[in-house]
Amino acid sequence: MILISPNSSFSKNWNSIKIKSKFFVPETIRFINKYLYKIGFVGAILNRYDNSITLYSASKDKKLYKNYPKNSKFINFGSGGFNHPLWINYDFPGQSSYYKKLQGKEEIDFYPINLCIDNLKVPFEDNSCDLIYCSHTLEHLEEEKGLNFLRECQRILKPNAIMRIALPSTENNFYYAKLIYNQEKISQKIKDEVILDCANKLFSETENLHNELVIKKVIESDFSIKNFIEIIRKENNLSLKFKDESPERHITYYSHEKLIDISKKLNFQFYTPLYKGSSFAEPFKNLEVFDTTEPQWSIYGEFIK
Repeated sequence: MILISPNSSFSKNWNSIKIKSKFFVPETIRFINKYLYKIGFVGAILNRYDNSITLYSASKDKKLYKNYPKNSKFINFGSGGFNHPLWINYDFPGQSSYYKKLQGKEEIDFYPINLCIDNLKVPFEDNSCDLIYCSHTLEHLEEEKGLNFLRECQRILKPNAIMRIALPSTENNFYYAKLIYNQEKISQKIKDEVILDCANKLFSETENLHNELVIKKVIESDFSIKNFIEIIRKENNLSLKFKDESPERHITYYSHEKLIDISKKLNFQFYTPLYKGSSFAEPFKNLEVFDTTEPQWSIYGEFIK
């Protein structure tokens, strides 16, 4: 079954077509972007979460890059199935056949990289990149390795250039869970489901523990992420190390406050929280292309070098 509907979430001046079908394959997206985008006709983006592709105006999208020189470098770290003719993709090689198909061919559709190796050095010169995009990637990295990665991004960005990040809204999840838990008329089943969901989105390893235990520890922590981490790690020996065979695991979390501290430590000018679609860089304002990964539980922000 195929469903087609207009989508104008980018702005009221933009029109796009969203097509849902289980029959679409990533090769379709790459074909469209390789041939039809370049002639200014149409671009395409795949959303694997709802089995859809969105077709958008290539000519309008190109105008968002008009202030960037032709030799500009736009880098997406943790690209997954992202595909755009102007962007260079880097990602950890997929372990499943599905994810491998989503990423495409190594050295063609994306370049393999392990952001958790010691002494990480991304393959770009100092002050050479115009934009960096990193969506739902940092939570999969060990905390110290994530800091090393952000340090490398600061190094390669041009002065005043921008790195945009998207992350799970972990603090909001725990806050909402507490609000729900404290209401007497909400059923226990709903309360338990919400608590488990926020815990699993924080650390994937909690899915391997008994549900009753996880719920109990979240409540004991008074829905404090810091307290929950201390309790659950101490009592259950959870591994927060990156595992090559399971790169999809969530092993750390970030808040806007934490990212502001990192920006100071790494000598960015500043970090600012933003909403979906709000940005200091025009290309990121195309919501058909960016910030498409589960926006219902995401936070957004930008580092400015």
